[in-house]
Amino acid sequence: MTIEAYRTDYDAIEKEAMELATAELLRVNIDPAAAVLLVASALPRLMALREEVVAQLPRFRVSHLDKLESYAKGLGHAHALHRLARRVRREVPEFAARAAALSESLEEDARTLARRGLVDAEQFARLTVKQQGKRSYKALVFQLIGLVELFRTGWAEAENRTPVTEAELADAERLAAEFGDAIGIRAVGDEEDNDSSDAALMRRRFYTLFYVAYDQVRRAVTYLRWDHDDADLYAPSVHLRGARTIDDGEVVTDPAAPNTEVRGAAGPTTPAVAPTPATLVRPGFPGGEPFEPEPAKS
Repeated sequence: MTIEAYRTDYDAIEKEAMELATAELLRVNIDPAAAVLLVASALPRLMALREEVVAQLPRFRVSHLDKLESYAKGLGHAHALHRLARRVRREVPEFAARAAALSESLEEDARTLARRGLVDAEQFARLTVKQQGKRSYKALVFQLIGLVELFRTGWAEAENRTPVTEAELADAERLAAEFGDAIGIRAVGDEEDNDSSDAALMRRRFYTLFYVAYDQVRRAVTYLRWDHDDADLYAPSVHLRGARTIDDGEVVTDPAAPNTEVRGAAGPTTPAVAPTPATLVRPGFPGGEPFEPEPAKS
């Protein structure tokens, strides 16, 4: 899976994720990155069962399996954006401190130049009046941009009469751009203990699509592989650290608590025993299918 593939699938299923009601969203109680990698490694074995799933479980919504890779990559990208927002949130105060120090230095030099008529005094006055009092992060960004523009406009006259250098102006422009980007990311970032930020909600949306689909796939695999007792080799639980796979043996260690918000979480279900024609067996009971029929469309 490439980075571009993650972003492409995120964009492709974003509309589906946005259609989920907030009340439907699950809490993220596992490591999304580990879950995505786990499912990515299981996908070839799962897809090898697709034909059998379709043949034996006609009521199973096969789109859960077909779209699982896209859901996994979409979740991976959403998780990356969420982590970026949290990291940038911690960096914003550092940007602010650097911007304030540089802005103060440039303003002091610009005041001297304005007094001597080497830069536009009216432009400097407007710039400083706007920024009086406690400055917000956005105000700091525009203060830097304004000071750089002031120096560049009068640079022919001021270049040899100020300690400010071209490199310092370039640094100020770069800092203003990076600081502005950080503020923008922070606006959709995660507050401490705040699960309602845009980045956090988007991650929950993609997590819900992924978790529900994989949960249904695990139910189907468990049903099909019941007699073989190897379902977790095909669809390991995302709640297990060190879950066993075909490649690394049969060691299962340290199970985490499953997501209790999903009904019908995967686990031992009914063995794949076909009912006799004379017997009516409800879905979920021994001898019946594990899936309810889809409701008829009105």
